[in-house]
Amino acid sequence: MPDLSHPAEQRRDRQALHEDRRGDDGKTDRDNLFAPRDLGGLSIATGDCFAAASGSGSCTGGRVGLACVKGLAEALAKPAVRISSLQALATFGRFSLRAPVLDAR
Repeated sequence: MPDLSHPAEQRRDRQALHEDRRGDDGKTDRDNLFAPRDLGGLSIATGDCFAAASGSGSCTGGRVGLACVKGLAEALAKPAVRISSLQALATFGRFSLRAPVLDAR
């Protein structure tokens, strides 16, 4: 474990935070985030409203998704709704009794 009390180790630790980490496909998160998307001629302003999953599930991912949807809706003066992940899972299925289950890891 590095001794972070030493200035050189602190500098190396800060540099590691800013490194571009690459996935199996060789792309960074930045490459994937800002890559052009084929939306079939639609734009983000085309929809009537924005929606985001509100959990249960990834706490941080849920907050990021909700914040993104709220920002887009506010900027484009459109409504935003939250959708319960469990309710969405329970809505689909062939049987009248459904039990949505998520892995809690």
